[in-house]
Amino acid sequence: MKKYIVTIASILFSLQSWGQIEYNGILSQAEAWYTSVTQAGSTSNQGNQKTIDFSEYNYSITGSFHKGQLSEGKIAEFYDTSHAMPELVLRGVVHYIANRTTVNGVMYTSSEYGTCCTYGTFIVSNSPNHLMVYKAKKADQLSITCHDVEYYTGYIYNNTTAVKVKGKPGIAVYVTGTAQSYNDYYAPLNEQAIKDYGYTNLTNLFMQSGNNARLHWSQGKYRDFKGTVIPEIKEDGTVNFILLNGEKSNSSYGHKTIKVYEDAGCLYMELNDDPKSQLKKEIILVKDKLSIDNQSYWELKTFLNNMYEVRWYYKNGDTFIGNATYEVKTANGGKSETITELITTGIYTYSNGDYFEGDLSHEFYCGFPVDGTFHFKDGTSINGSWLKDYDLTESQCNHIRTLRFPSDARNIAKGYYDDNLYQKLTEGAKEAKEEKRYEEAEELYRAAQKLRPDAEPWDEILSELKELIEEDSFRQEMISKYGDYYGPKVAECEIEIGMSKSMVVDAFSTDPVLTLIYKVSNKTDSANNVHEIWQYDYSQFEKSLKEGSGLEELAYKVLNKFGSSFGFDLEREFDRFVKYKYLDFKDDTLVDLKVTQRDELSDQIHDAMWLFNMVSRFF
Repeated sequence: MKKYIVTIASILFSLQSWGQIEYNGILSQAEAWYTSVTQAGSTSNQGNQKTIDFSEYNYSITGSFHKGQLSEGKIAEFYDTSHAMPELVLRGVVHYIANRTTVNGVMYTSSEYGTCCTYGTFIVSNSPNHLMVYKAKKADQLSITCHDVEYYTGYIYNNTTAVKVKGKPGIAVYVTGTAQSYNDYYAPLNEQAIKDYGYTNLTNLFMQSGNNARLHWSQGKYRDFKGTVIPEIKEDGTVNFILLNGEKSNSSYGHKTIKVYEDAGCLYMELNDDPKSQLKKEIILVKDKLSIDNQSYWELKTFLNNMYEVRWYYKNGDTFIGNATYEVKTANGGKSETITELITTGIYTYSNGDYFEGDLSHEFYCGFPVDGTFHFKDGTSINGSWLKDYDLTESQCNHIRTLRFPSDARNIAKGYYDDNLYQKLTEGAKEAKEEKRYEEAEELYRAAQKLRPDAEPWDEILSELKELIEEDSFRQEMISKYGDYYGPKVAECEIEIGMSKSMVVDAFSTDPVLTLIYKVSNKTDSANNVHEIWQYDYSQFEKSLKEGSGLEELAYKVLNKFGSSFGFDLEREFDRFVKYKYLDFKDDTLVDLKVTQRDELSDQIHDAMWLFNMVSRFF
């Protein structure tokens, strides 16, 4: 008999399957409760173990008896003997309350699907005065009345079910053989529902549950669900659940969790953490929740069809809020499908604070959208085609494409634009200079200087241009004054017989030194014509300096001393430098000219003269 009892308990408490989390949870609580009440019984050794058979009424009692009654604190077992194999009806610890026999334990009842168990306190009697007698001739039918119930296990059709009656009531169903492959279901129960229907009316209790439910699957994409469901029992006895608001999790692939929830009359689907996606989270908003029927709460296509707004939260910190379109592609003969979403109009916010407002489904330039407006983190805004205005090269555009933030792209693009503009300005300036458009060259160089103040020795470049402009201006002035033949020669300080004295004076005016090195005198020829003679005389140069303000003399001394330190004799170099040693004017016309051919050393003295002029200007 004891072996039979152990076998029944083993079958009851060792039903194991992956999806029996909630069901086994209640069973574990019931078993723990049963263990606690049996261990709390008396440890007294008084009494003898025996079985009393009440064959007339088809039941028997096995337990410890002392002084003709069941020992208090000891385990007693009550069996139905109307079958070939006795069936356990009640097992638990005996207690006496006001002479009434009570048993804290488990009562077993049979159903077409299996054994049902009630965990609690039971009042037992077999006499008209509701007491227990143990002499078969004086006994009557066995009466077992539930006094206080803790747990109940039974069946909804062939689905094993457990109910927690006390504390925080709840119902758990272990589901087998359904097309949805649900394995386990749990939901809290309202105490009023238990009062209304009774703890054994599992079908009605099940249909009254659904809030804060938990579901577990052994197969399928997701293994867990928490939320609100509508329980169903089909005609064939299988149970089904329509999933409403809640969360699916423990995905075998795809998004780690999916949530559907309501807020202010709107319905939201939230998809989180797809390892293959750049998105950390996607939220699809349906403005009117009534547009989604109960059967479609978890259909992505239905949400997309009724979408009012989509929100994308990227793993890199960017976000998008706006609209989207989608495309469905089927495979495996229509057995599987892939949904591809494309964001369109809305606001794309970068993690650094920049954001774009417009259409992201159309034209892009250098990796950034064009059809809309960019708002930079510094508070400025600009039309989406702003990058095109920088006139970037292909390689520069490719580099911009690698940048994440519009602010960075703008800074780099501006740098590229300045580089490109700088190159154009300097190339244009060089070309203008070569073509002797000096004023234009100066203007281009000054614009380039503003872009790159430290890129070139601008003082030298602009100073040279200033001289060239002055020379060109002087050249044009001379051409205007003396014509196309003599004008250029005068401008280049080229002297020839036939020139007027004013031409020579203007030619020598190009270098202030030349006006100081000639001794002027007059002579009369045989025809009594007066000639004005210009004779080169270095001492005349020194005399002119002394007669000046003194600054030129000081500059001369500085230069002469500076040159002497390098073995440079200024007087000797002057002799070699001065090309025209003798000029003879008759009636203000040059009639005779002595020219000294200059060698390569003349360039040195020319540089010295230039330095002298610079020193003079400084002083």
